[in-house]
Amino acid sequence: MRRWLSSLVCLAIIGYQKSFSVFLGRQCRFYPSCSHYALWLFDFGQPLVAFAKSCVRILSCNPLHQGGIDYPTIRLRLTLSSPSGAFVQKHIKYWLIPYKNPMFLATIAYPKQIQGLFVIIKSF
Repeated sequence: MRRWLSSLVCLAIIGYQKSFSVFLGRQCRFYPSCSHYALWLFDFGQPLVAFAKSCVRILSCNPLHQGGIDYPTIRLRLTLSSPSGAFVQKHIKYWLIPYKNPMFLATIAYPKQIQGLFVIIKSF
């Protein structure tokens, strides 16, 4: 159900980007734009959290706010699988960067799970 709702909202955002956004031009004061920010959050399948964060972002995108670079952050629990020896080439859609976690590199020595706050950065 959550994945279906996220997909539906993503289609609506993409429809906005392809129609209204083309005529309005670049109006957002942030990078990534508010619509891309929302898309990145909805891609992770937590629609209520994504909706709340997107609303806060859209409300802060006004002439009284300075704007700037503001990547979305999400709280995740990552489960790592053991290496099987065979490498499969994968397309990387997003990079997840730990947010304010200096001990991350010390704990990545191959734990079973990593949890914390991550910044989402879109891969090109």
